[in-house]
Amino acid sequence: MEPNVHPNPSLGPYEPLVYSRFEAAKRAKVSLSHLDRQVKLGKVPYFRDGRKVLFPRAKFDYWCVHRDGKFPPDTAGGPR
Repeated sequence: MEPNVHPNPSLGPYEPLVYSRFEAAKRAKVSLSHLDRQVKLGKVPYFRDGRKVLFPRAKFDYWCVHRDGKFPPDTAGGPR
């Protein structure tokens, strides 16, 4: 199945709820190592699922636009 194609074509494409590290780096137009540093410093919204680092789409997209180190008002920001 193609990425971002809904199983029911009448519903159209869909956006994932989370980004992987690779998707997030591509979306933010930064290198993977830069994104990893931002995670380590707690400057980007993320969470862990076991060893996997994931980025919640809405909060990460907000961060991409407002890279001033602040998170959306509805979140405490940083790792959970």
